[in-house]
Amino acid sequence: MKYEGHTHTEFCPHGSGEDVELMIE
Repeated sequence: MKYEGHTHTEFCPHGSGEDVELMIE
């Protein structure tokens, strides 16, 4: 759960829409 890195997960929905979907997959 690193908000500074590119951890685009359901916990860090601060990335692009497609990035979040790819990680939550």
